[in-house]
Amino acid sequence: MSSEKKRPTYFIDTSALIEAKDVHPFENYETFWNNFEQAIANGVIGSSIAVFEELKDRDDELLDRAKKWKGFFSDITQAEADLLPKILSKCPGMIKPSKLKDEADPFIIAKAIHEKGTVVTDESPTGHPTVKKIPDVCKEFQVPCMKLVQMVRELKWKN
Repeated sequence: MSSEKKRPTYFIDTSALIEAKDVHPFENYETFWNNFEQAIANGVIGSSIAVFEELKDRDDELLDRAKKWKGFFSDITQAEADLLPKILSKCPGMIKPSKLKDEADPFIIAKAIHEKGTVVTDESPTGHPTVKKIPDVCKEFQVPCMKLVQMVRELKWKN
């Protein structure tokens, strides 16, 4: 048996984390968050350090909880960084150049492409040719993309 940690299958975007906190408040949905944290421990779900950086702007209970999720937010690998120009050249409207910080969207997509995983987001496709959200870009790159509720169903989390 290999001691290598399992690679995540689902890569969680900032919007999905915010939606999870808003729909499943920590104090009322202990089972949901236990399932979430067990999935982290089992290496089933993960995210990008770029998502954690976005959460720092919020400075709320989600950030406090996220600081405890060891191994959930992984660094950006060189292979993922190498995918960014391709993603951004095909979908330049994905980020706003006026933002001072990096935006996590292309990073989470690059992670899912590299790891052959699924992006989990609360965003909906725009269908617009130049203004693209995560689901639009995932479709362009044939990366599976779903809402948090779909992931919960696939993982068969129970209350």
